[in-house]
Amino acid sequence: MVALSTVLFDENMDIALACLDHPFIRELKTGSLKLETFQGYLSQDSFYLKAYAKAFAFGISKSQDEETMEVFVSLLNGVFEELKLHGAYSKKWGFPLNCPPSKATSNYVDFLLRVAATEGIGDIAAATLPCDALYLFLGTELKRGDHSKSRYMEWIDTYSSESFRILTNTLAELVDRHGTDPERARRHYRRAMKLEYDFFDDAYNSYMAEGNQEGEIQD
Repeated sequence: MVALSTVLFDENMDIALACLDHPFIRELKTGSLKLETFQGYLSQDSFYLKAYAKAFAFGISKSQDEETMEVFVSLLNGVFEELKLHGAYSKKWGFPLNCPPSKATSNYVDFLLRVAATEGIGDIAAATLPCDALYLFLGTELKRGDHSKSRYMEWIDTYSSESFRILTNTLAELVDRHGTDPERARRHYRRAMKLEYDFFDDAYNSYMAEGNQEGEIQD
């Protein structure tokens, strides 16, 4: 029997491929992505990651056994490692990480925190897994080609690393173990994947001429 986490990702491959083909990701690979665009993205991602951490904290508080609590703790620690990477970029290039959230960021954060506050462990896992699963997919795909000249190679190396793969698989196992309502998991997963695309699209288009917008992914 195919694991629920695998089914969910396969069902949303259209969005994963749209993200891979988005100019933000294409230009990130080659290094041609404008530095201010990447900096703006990191600032928004830092805001998002703090909400992501809070979602895992809700998971800890709602866990009924020590093993599940430990899993959420490991996931929470993983978020802090990502925030350290963002902080290193901020220090290296001298830009702030405390910008106000964009509409795309606010939409994503509101969704995550609503699910985390009002629903169960399986729902929290289904709403948070798309972030890690998508980034692992993107990092792995970008790693296949030559990205050695990209100024963003550390981003690619981070999200294609074995340690990130292990962390993603850990979260996927929570979905498989606690996803007792597959249809609700599908709704949360699809919504989060669309919000991921919107996040990249917003970061890219914030620095483009008005009217040159990418298409939207349909629910």
